[in-house]
Amino acid sequence: MEQNIILIGSKLIIDGFIYHKSRDKPELEKTFWDCTRLRKKEYRARAISTLARDGEVPRILKGPQHEPFHSHAPDQDECEAEVVKYSVKNEAQRQPERPPSQIARDATRDLSQRVLARLPERENLKRSMRKVRRRHLPANPRILDELLDLPERFTITFTGKKFLIYDSREVEDVGRVIVSATKRNLLLLRESDVWFLDGTFKVSPSIFTQLFTVLGIVKRHQNFAALPLVYALLSSKETRQYSTALQAIKSAAEERSDEELEFLELIGSNIVL
Repeated sequence: MEQNIILIGSKLIIDGFIYHKSRDKPELEKTFWDCTRLRKKEYRARAISTLARDGEVPRILKGPQHEPFHSHAPDQDECEAEVVKYSVKNEAQRQPERPPSQIARDATRDLSQRVLARLPERENLKRSMRKVRRRHLPANPRILDELLDLPERFTITFTGKKFLIYDSREVEDVGRVIVSATKRNLLLLRESDVWFLDGTFKVSPSIFTQLFTVLGIVKRHQNFAALPLVYALLSSKETRQYSTALQAIKSAAEERSDEELEFLELIGSNIVL
């Protein structure tokens, strides 16, 4: 009889039973697994498989059908809940642009009430996704001098477009100024007759003084709205920092690209982006 085997991280599901990895024995080419209820001291059931490698589903050498101590019944609902918990964390890591609430909503939309009852509260599910994402982020610098060159992943958008347009790290007597915007936002800003400047202090990272935002007038359907188009982190409130940020925006907005003509045609057609 074919077994239903699912490997999710450090857990192994066999025919409705859930096992945690206990230890690998490379010299024996085997991995040993403990039933989840063994860790709760309810049962003594264990499983043995071929050595588990890099997400490959191992071959079961000893499982529930061989285990005399596995006296509790399989629980398919609990197994499905485990798969959902693993999948939302994996999705949060794979698509960092998606809000955890959206991932959780999509993953639980079609689940039965029995499976939903086995899942953590929605807030706990979202917290687990944020925790997974933090593991793959560099440590936050404690002082401005610790902030060196920005990692490439933070200089582009999720679609691979350039986002960082200026960083004053190598410029003397300016302080730190980091300016970010997409090319399309810069084109929208250039088409705007009025710019609005806004400095926000409460949401700024602790090593910076403020988040400086430039808004432009953008036509949406038949209406006009002021939308944030450029973001800058400033390390002080000095005039030279504002001047540096605005000059960087001006220079970036004046750069030409093959994308520009096509985009300006879209603006002229009143297409909402």
